Amino acid sequence: MWAAKFGDAKDQSIHIVYSDAQGNIGGPELADAADAAFRASVPGLERKASPELRAEADKARVADLLPVAVWMAVDTSAAVANVIAEHPEIEWIGNRPNSENLKVQRAMRRLLDEARSAEYAKAAAELEPVILEDGGTIGYVSLLAPLVYVDAPSRSISKLAALERVKSLGLEGGAWQESLASAGPYIHANWSTSTLDEGTGVRVAVIEYYNVRETGDLSGKVVAFHSESGATTYTPTALFDHPTWVAGAIASQDSVNRGIAPGAVIVSSGTGGGSEGLARDRKVISATDWAATTGDADVINLSVNMDNLTGHDEARAYFDSLGGGESF
Repeated sequence: MWAAKFGDAKDQSIHIVYSDAQGNIGGPELADAADAAFRASVPGLERKASPELRAEADKARVADLLPVAVWMAVDTSAAVANVIAEHPEIEWIGNRPNSENLKVQRAMRRLLDEARSAEYAKAAAELEPVILEDGGTIGYVSLLAPLVYVDAPSRSISKLAALERVKSLGLEGGAWQESLASAGPYIHANWSTSTLDEGTGVRVAVIEYYNVRETGDLSGKVVAFHSESGATTYTPTALFDHPTWVAGAIASQDSVNRGIAPGAVIVSSGTGGGSEGLARDRKVISATDWAATTGDADVINLSVNMDNLTGHDEARAYFDSLGGGESF
């Protein structure tokens, strides 16, 4: 379909117009009808599962467990509305609290996260019988997105695809690598030297394989540590101290090479290592969930990239969802 968005200069309203292959022109109802027709004509597995997942399922042995990302249809609007209704003293912009007080802002954000998380957990519980029936397991349920990672045999994939609760299915990635460029000039963070722009009090999460070293110019700057392995000390690698470099780029107190936000503090959350099996999507996402909830981070910095030639990966959708604050 072809789609265009128009703005009405008189009343500032926005209108979307669609045109299909037959030349029919209409509003959202035309797109909805086409989508309904497509869904009725295409089997659930082909419609919901990514090409990568279908390919792996086709060649998997019966006993093989596939790492699958399951995106669920979850309506959190009522839960969010309840939080807003319970706090009329807060100014709200849509579903987002708007307070100049960081403590208040974080408290409201935490309540919203908890309300959404409860709905995601309920939805994941509905999937569990189907997953367990064929010997699969639930690996991780995200706290911040309608996403659950499961390890399931290929025969479970079509069963999951048939559920209305399931929106899409993808193959979990596992090829994350560290990455950081020289940040300041490239993101125009050096446009002002005002002390008002130092991010004072802001909690910035550094999601890495290992934890930040709280030494030197970062002494006293790391306010929370977490690792999926349970060990929150930095483990040297043959490369370099990437987590600490990243934290330094953010909040270093060095008089010459100061961080972009020298007034900020660091929330260090690690995936537990970068070896095979530790650098999977669910580890990165779990570490991020912790940083944004228990770690109370205001900003998330993920300094790893995933080499995926197809361009299809489920973690990308997670971070889109995290940034938007709405269900995927």
